[in-house]
Amino acid sequence: MTPSGLTVQGASPEMLLELLDAYSFEVQRQDRDFWSTFQTGLSRAEIVDRLQAVDLEAPEELLTWWTWRNGFRTGVNPDVTLPQMSLEFALKLRDKDEMGLEEDEWNPAWIRVAGYSSQDAMAVRCVPGEQVLVRATSADDSGTQDHETSRQVVSLCTPVSWWLLGIAKGWSHWDGKFWAIDQSLFPYEWQLTDLLS
Repeated sequence: MTPSGLTVQGASPEMLLELLDAYSFEVQRQDRDFWSTFQTGLSRAEIVDRLQAVDLEAPEELLTWWTWRNGFRTGVNPDVTLPQMSLEFALKLRDKDEMGLEEDEWNPAWIRVAGYSSQDAMAVRCVPGEQVLVRATSADDSGTQDHETSRQVVSLCTPVSWWLLGIAKGWSHWDGKFWAIDQSLFPYEWQLTDLLS
C-alpha cells in the first residue's frame, strides 16, 4: 500500500511489458482463438501523435500498453470484465466527455484504456513525470477528479499482475465461451478496486 493506492513492487514500463507478455502466453495457452481476436499493437509514434492531438502526453506505461496490443478486432465483443480498448475507441469516448475539473466532469488528464463503454472502465492518468495512476471509473460513484481515489492503484502493472495471479490460482479461467472469474477468491482490498478481470 502507498499513499496513492496499491501497487506492485518495482512497477515500471519494463515490468509491464514482461507482465503483458506473460498474460499473452496464458491467454494463448487457454484459448488460441480468443487470443486471435486481439489487434496487433500500434507504433509508439502513432500513439504519441494521436494523444498529443488531444493534449495528452502518454506515460511510458501507456505506450507499452498500446504497442503490446490495440484492443480487439472490430465486431468482436470479448466476454471479459475489462477488455483492452483500442486507442481509436478510447479517443471516441473521450470526444463525448464533458471535460473539466468539476465533480461530474471528466478530468482532461485521464484516458480510458479498458472496458466496454464510458460507464464502467479502467482509466490512466497522463501527467508527465508523475506516478502512473489507474482507476476503475463508473457513472455512479467513481470518476477522475483528484479526490476520487477509492478505486485507484499505482501503475498498470498492478491490475495486470492481479489478472495473472487469478489465472495461476484458478480464480479466473477461460471456460470455452468467456472468462469466468470468481472475484470473491481475490484479496478483499483488490476486490474493492473493481480492477479484476
